[in-house]
Amino acid sequence: MGRDCPVDEQPKYIDELEEKPRRGCRALNWLLGVQPLAPGERLLILVDQFEELFRFRRGYAQDAAAFVALLLAATSHEDCYVVITMRSEFLGDCSTYPDLPEAINTGLFLIPCLSPEQLADAIQLPPRLSEYSGDVSDYLVRRLLIEAAAEQNQLPLLQHLLMRLWDRAIASSRKNPVLDDVDLADLGGLTAALDTHADEVFDELDPDQQATAEVLFRALTERAEGERDTRRPVKTSKVADVAGVSPDRVIACTQPFRRADRNFLTPPAGQPLGADDTIDITHEALIRQWKRLWDWTDDEAEQAELYQRLAADAQRWQNGTRALWIDPNLQIALDWRDQNQHRSRDAWVAWPARYGGDFALAMKFLDASRDQCEARRAAARALQCQKLRRA
Repeated sequence: MGRDCPVDEQPKYIDELEEKPRRGCRALNWLLGVQPLAPGERLLILVDQFEELFRFRRGYAQDAAAFVALLLAATSHEDCYVVITMRSEFLGDCSTYPDLPEAINTGLFLIPCLSPEQLADAIQLPPRLSEYSGDVSDYLVRRLLIEAAAEQNQLPLLQHLLMRLWDRAIASSRKNPVLDDVDLADLGGLTAALDTHADEVFDELDPDQQATAEVLFRALTERAEGERDTRRPVKTSKVADVAGVSPDRVIACTQPFRRADRNFLTPPAGQPLGADDTIDITHEALIRQWKRLWDWTDDEAEQAELYQRLAADAQRWQNGTRALWIDPNLQIALDWRDQNQHRSRDAWVAWPARYGGDFALAMKFLDASRDQCEARRAAARALQCQKLRRA
């Protein structure tokens, strides 16, 4: 920030930068006033993947709003420039924050899609520039251009498919390899290559690891507003709690997904992963393309919705403003609980922590609803028997 400070003072100065902006939306402007930039210098604040804010705000709404206010206030300083990058489908979410859409409009730049020529270069140039001096056949380039035209995630899908084709070509020890369509069908083509590969990795796990992996990927995805599925980074220990296993078991089942030739999860292979470290999905293309993960995410969202309704009605019941449940909602909730009874007690309690609400109260409400329903059925049977005896 234009201040020449000795090495031994730098950590203290970094702490000041982190702490003082928390004091208010104009804290950064004040900091630039008391510690001005050197003549001719400017401060550039780059916020990459700004859309992550909309996931973050669900648990920390006030912090998210304060962060946006800080950025907006910083733009009023003559020596400060703010650049944010964001996927275009999240532009509508910006209206949540006052003045943010107007600020974006003043410098909006939408990155255009690659032209067919540019996409062809993206396919052909990496092999040509590699140490193996490879190439991609013209037929394969044309075919991939046609298939990619209708895909939302062109680049990640192409990157993954070409990586797999390249790995096979190198494994065959061919000199100056030329990628063609020989292995294309076996890999699932452009649209299914990612799905096929993820299933192959999952099938390498034993049944216990597969159960842990399912809990892991359910925890790593989240159903956002507008039926939009997004990444949700989570600590290893949190996954272990929900799965009812040790953190080492979780780490072991992530290893096949973190390998260099897969890179489905971060941190990548070779980097340490401990109980307090965070696991994340590398790219949301995996969420959109892996059909098994689709099913898990849909089921998780349905279970979460059911539990949240149950917890909310339990709170109203305790306050005297809600009656106990009856069928069909009651039977659906009882079936849901029965399906999850295989979990350990600690794991069963850890899962609802993600979605809030008083879990113990929700279970008490469910038990009371069941008891009331059974009592009514017993009374109805007794009344029917009495009528039969009289008849």
